[in-house]
Amino acid sequence: MARLKEWFFHKPKPEVVHAPPPIMRHQPDPPAVVLSCERCGFDYTITRVEISGRPGVVWTCECGSEFIPPGGPESFNLVRP
Repeated sequence: MARLKEWFFHKPKPEVVHAPPPIMRHQPDPPAVVLSCERCGFDYTITRVEISGRPGVVWTCECGSEFIPPGGPESFNLVRP
């Protein structure tokens, strides 16, 4: 009787589906960022400031040009040549 019940109410086993292997790609190297003033070249000073309650830096050239790099204080170590 169990065999008849099994034969009439047979449920097929679900097919096993495996995830595809991850694609490994070489990450391109980020471009080097080097900023310079057209008039002063690389002759600039860095002043630490507070912007909206967060630390930041301002790069100032002798000609008076100023640049605030994005990224806060980390940009002093990561972007400055």
